[in-house]
Order: sequence, then C-alpha cells, then structure tokens
Amino acid sequence: MFLWIYRFLSFISLPLLKILVFYRKAKGKEHATRYIERFAQTSLKRPDGKLIWFHVASVGELRAILPIVDLCINDEELRSSTILVTTMTLTASQLFVQLNLTRVIHQFVPLDSPSIVRRFLEHWKPSCAIFAESEIWPNLIFEASKRCNVALINATISNSSYNKWSLISSTAKEVFGLFSLIAPASNRSAQRIKKFTVRPLEKPINLKFFAKPLPYDEKLLRRLQELFQNRNVLLCASTHYGEESKLLRAFSIIRKQVPDVAFIIVLRHPHRAKAVSDLIRAERLTYTLKSADSNFEKAGDVYIVDTIGELGTFYRLCKLVFVGGSLVKVGGHNILEPAMLECCIITGRYFHNFEEIVSTFQESEAIVTVNNHKELAAQVIELLNAPLLMDKYSHNASQLMTVEHQIIGDLFLKLKQLIT
Repeated sequence: MFLWIYRFLSFISLPLLKILVFYRKAKGKEHATRYIERFAQTSLKRPDGKLIWFHVASVGELRAILPIVDLCINDEELRSSTILVTTMTLTASQLFVQLNLTRVIHQFVPLDSPSIVRRFLEHWKPSCAIFAESEIWPNLIFEASKRCNVALINATISNSSYNKWSLISSTAKEVFGLFSLIAPASNRSAQRIKKFTVRPLEKPINLKFFAKPLPYDEKLLRRLQELFQNRNVLLCASTHYGEESKLLRAFSIIRKQVPDVAFIIVLRHPHRAKAVSDLIRAERLTYTLKSADSNFEKAGDVYIVDTIGELGTFYRLCKLVFVGGSLVKVGGHNILEPAMLECCIITGRYFHNFEEIVSTFQESEAIVTVNNHKELAAQVIELLNAPLLMDKYSHNASQLMTVEHQIIGDLFLKLKQLIT
C-alpha cells in the first residue's frame, strides 16, 4: 500500500520536483545545461545492441563499480554492448569525464516520478539495470523491473535505514522482491536485507574494497612535497559546512604543541572556498588557495584545496588524514581511499554512511575515532609525536584492503546472466 501511496505522491508532486531542480541549478548544484536529463530529456540517441545500465549516487559508488564496468567493457560476448551510467551529483559527472571510458555513456539520473522514469526507460531500453547505491528509488526500480532484470549490488542497509524499512515491512518486501539479484556489501547488511526478502542473497562483497587507488598528478605531488618539506602536515579531506570552524579550533590547539604543523583542507564543495577563507581570517591565520597559487611559493598556515579530483595526490602527500563529513551530521566519507595509500586515518563520530566499514577498521585498530575538536587535537598531537603509532594504524588499514579478487569475477558472471 505504501508503495502505491509513494508513487501517487511522486506523480502529483512533479511540478514541485521540477521547481526544486531549477532551484538547485541556480545554486550550482545541477549542471548548467544538462539539468534537463533530470527530466529524462537528452540529445543522445540510444546505440544499437544491448545496453547495460548502472546507477550510482556519487563519486565513491562510481569508483566502486569500475571493476565491474571494466569486466563488461572487456568481455568478448559484450563487445557490441553499450554501458549507461547514471549518477546523482555533479562531482560524479566530472569524475566520469576524467575516466574517459570506452563505450560508456553518462546521464544524470531522472527524477523518481513515474512519468519521467517511464520516459527515461522508453528512450534507453536497458537490457539490465544494476543499482549500486544505499538509497532505494521505488519508481526507478518498479518501472525498470517491468522491462528487464534488476540487480542490487554493494547493497548497504544502515541501522537507521533498517529501522525505517521495518516500519513499512510489507512495502520493503515488495520493493526488495523486485530485484533478480542482491549482493550485500557486508554480513551485517545481508542479515538486515534477509528480513525483507525470501530470495537467496549473493555472497557479501563490498566493491569499494576493490576500487583502484585514486589517480594522482606526479608533477603536482613533487611540487607539493617541496612546498611542505620539513613540516608536519594534517590533511582534512572532504570537509563540509559547519565542520571547518571545528577543525580550525583544533588546529589552534595543535599548533601550540606542534608549531611547524601545516593544515590542508580539501573542500567537498569547492564553491565554499570564500566562506572558509573568511573563517580562517577570523582566526587570524594565513591561508593559500590552491586555485590561486600557481607558483607554489608559500603554503601559509592553512592550504585550501578548492579544486576537484585531486584527493589522490594529497593522500600520497600526507601520512595523517582526517576524513571529513564526520564532525557534522553528514555521515562521513570513504575511508578506503586513504587506506589504500597507507594513510593513518582519523574520523569523527558521525560515520553512519560507512558504519560497517568503520566498525571493521575499529576492530583491527586501523582507524582513530574522535568525538569533537578537542579530542581531534589531542589525537593529532599524540600521533605526530609518535611516528611508530601512526605507522601501526596505517599498516593495519592497508592490510584490510587485501582481498580475493576472484569474488568480483564470480559476481560479474552472475550479473552477465541477467542481461537480456
């Protein structure tokens, strides 16, 4: 019953959803010209042959599916097929351009309203739909399941999501019953999903463990190493609104004990650079904007990275990393990316987007967790003064990234059987 209520409400609220897209476009959160793809309008024609559709939310999920996408591209039987990847965010679309994948098309995912979803599916006519996202979009899944096999891979059900689905368990069973294949990301998610489906689940596999290390700019890395040579450096990656002020308070405490410390902030949303610069000036600190520092002559107290796609370079530069979105209620970001590059990782208390991965790291003493800026400052001071302790955390994190890649091949073969 709830599913049909949702479908009805998403139908009658379409005018409001369209207004929301235009509002987001005005705020720079939708593509300036391609925003019409959210309404399932596109200038691209569907290529001939089979079309395999992957849907992911953002950058982390896009990187996670790349091993499966590579297998599709290189499989002899699928050489005449095209791959369609839909994403939610601008940053994911920018990463897609950088990847320069062969026979792969990118579109922004359509609004989850019945008429728009049907228009999208009638245009692209997917031979198989593969979802790799923690958010479940009922209209997308319902309409796609009427036209082709639908799979859910890297399926993650957080504790809060599980509690919400439990309130509408009959609807949850109906939605999860639409999938032809479900591959959970972990044993914990598998146990939760089993409450909502009688379908046998695939062996748990977290695709983010299989993602390739982030790319980097070798020339930029050398210049940064010269810029920060002989200095202790704390990298704060993917920070959010409300978080930088807490980080700057921590930095003020740290620099009293470690005077030579440098602070690098990689903004999750680069357009916030001016607001963060104002915060830094208010703290009477000096700063440098990466986008404005073409000569790399000085770093200042705080180095603001207001550019996209360079975390791989900065993770290779810095041994000690705080992963943002975790001192505010965003839910954290991908800790596996710095783990692959043998960083010592710190996270705040809000890591519900990655709770299962963080729990695994905590059990293996591969991550440091803090509750507030004071604890962050204390932990950073301790780690900077104890290189062996930092090495222990980074080594344990790196060890967790060693997995059996045959599991990926097994999953691909099962997905391949769903392509019609």
